[in-house]
Amino acid sequence: MTLSLVANFFVAIDRGQIEFVVDGSAINGTSLDNVLEDEAPEALAREHDQLAELDRARRLLLCIRSEAATRHGITVGGLGDFTLHLLVSEQLPREVHVLRNGVYITDNFAKFSQPMRQFLGTREFIAVLEPALTDEGRAPSALLKQLDNPAHDAFAPDRIVDEKDRKLGREQIKKLISEVRKIIRLVAKIDEVQSRRLDELSSMFADMAFATSGGS
Repeated sequence: MTLSLVANFFVAIDRGQIEFVVDGSAINGTSLDNVLEDEAPEALAREHDQLAELDRARRLLLCIRSEAATRHGITVGGLGDFTLHLLVSEQLPREVHVLRNGVYITDNFAKFSQPMRQFLGTREFIAVLEPALTDEGRAPSALLKQLDNPAHDAFAPDRIVDEKDRKLGREQIKKLISEVRKIIRLVAKIDEVQSRRLDELSSMFADMAFATSGGS
């Protein structure tokens, strides 16, 4: 249970929005770091092939907390405000993850034909997208709640029954994703010097491969 709680509620716990008691031990903002680094949850994660979920929680918490991360407000017309936390650093997986009320939901909008998995031409980064923690974030949070599937692991437009509302929801989510991509391309873009070096390395490796094959 501890593993599942910290892997999904880590931001809500860190912000003091919620706390748990498991086997007499409190899981709260004070103890969260110790729990995330404790050997017992990690061993359990390895045993149940859930180490990726635990590592994800660590990365996203770093993104939320880091002074090196940038924060970007996104306003979707007719809906409200979101916040994008973006950390650009080496050895990060170029992923955008979505939270609501500090609880992890998913890493894509695949059912909106927007998987958010291709970020070519950018440096390595990790990002967290969530409704703004203001009154302007209430409507976005309500929309995500409406779209959230029973397994709480994906957003499904078909969960909106009214056709007109479903169409509007699709348009708003697509606008949101478009803005997220714009911000990532701007902040995490590879500069011209880096781009030239990558092109030179690519050309060098291609030449080496050609020479190794004997030019055939």
